Amino acid sequence: MAYGYGGYRGGYGIYVGYDGYRGKREAKANVGYSKRSQAIKTLIMAVAENDSVAVSTLLQNGADVDSTNNAGLTSLMLAAENDFREVVATLLAQNATVDLQNNATEISESSGMTALMHAAKYGHNEVVSALISQNASIDIKDDYKGMTALMYAAWNGHREVVSSLLANHASVDLQDNVDGKTALMYAAWNGHNKVVSLLVAHNASLDMQEFYKDNPRETEVLGETAMMLAASYGHNDVVSTLLAHNASVNIQNKSGVSALVLATRNGHNEVVSTLLAHNADIQTIDGSKAIMNAAWNGHIGIDKLYWLTILLWI
Repeated sequence: MAYGYGGYRGGYGIYVGYDGYRGKREAKANVGYSKRSQAIKTLIMAVAENDSVAVSTLLQNGADVDSTNNAGLTSLMLAAENDFREVVATLLAQNATVDLQNNATEISESSGMTALMHAAKYGHNEVVSALISQNASIDIKDDYKGMTALMYAAWNGHREVVSSLLANHASVDLQDNVDGKTALMYAAWNGHNKVVSLLVAHNASLDMQEFYKDNPRETEVLGETAMMLAASYGHNDVVSTLLAHNASVNIQNKSGVSALVLATRNGHNEVVSTLLAHNADIQTIDGSKAIMNAAWNGHIGIDKLYWLTILLWI
C-alpha cells in the first residue's frame, strides 16, 4: 500500500495515500475529500485504502470518527459500502455513529443514506450484521426516494441481507415515499424470486399497490402490484410464486389494466399462459384488446388466439 502526506507511519503523519485511489465500483470516486482539515482527509483516505491500522492510529490521535467528505459520506458509510469489515469494526469500536445519514448539500441518490443502507444495497451481510449489533435503526428512510435498507437489499436481490433484516424485525410492508413501492415490489420488479419467496414467507402484502399520481407526465406510476410488475417484465417464476400464495390475478391498476394485459402487451407468452391457467380474466375490453394486439404483433400464435377467442365469447 502506498503511504503519503509525508510517508510517516505514526499519528497524523501516516501517509495513507494518495496516488489515486483505485477501489471497487464507483464509490470510490465518492472519496471527495472535505477541505476542513488535513486530519479529515487523511482518515477518509485511510478508510478508502482499507487500512484498519492507519484508521485506528488516526482515531487514537484525535481524528473525528464521524467526519464527512464533500459527498456527505462518513468513514463508516464508505467502509460499509465497500465491505471493509476490519475498518467497520475499528470505526464501531471508536463509537462511530451508526445512524448518521448522508448530509451532502446537493441532492443525489445517496442523500439520507445510512451505513446500513450502503451495506444492504451492495449485499454485504457481515457488515449489515455488525451494524445491527450496534443498534442500527433498520427502518430509517433515505431522503432521495424514502427507501429503507430492506428495499435496497430486495431491489438488488441480496437474499442473505434481506433475511438478516427480517430476522431483526424490519417492517416488510413499508412503502417508499415517491412511488409507493414495497420491498416485495422491488424484488418482483427485478425478478429476484428467492427474495420474493422470503418476503412472502414473512407475510408481505401481496396485493398492495403503488401510489397513484395524477400528474399525466408520471404515467409510469399507476398503482401496480408486485404481480403486475413481475408480469410486465416477464418474470414468470415470480408470477408463479405470487400466484401460489394466492395473490389476486385480476386486480387492476388505476387505468384498469391487469397483469394479463401487461404481460400480453410486452410479449411474455409464458407469463400469459401462467396467468390464464390461474383464471386471469380476458372478458374485459382491455383484456380482449391486449390479446388481439399480442396476436397482431406476433406475440401469440394463431392456434392460441383461436382458443382465446372461443374463451372470450363463451
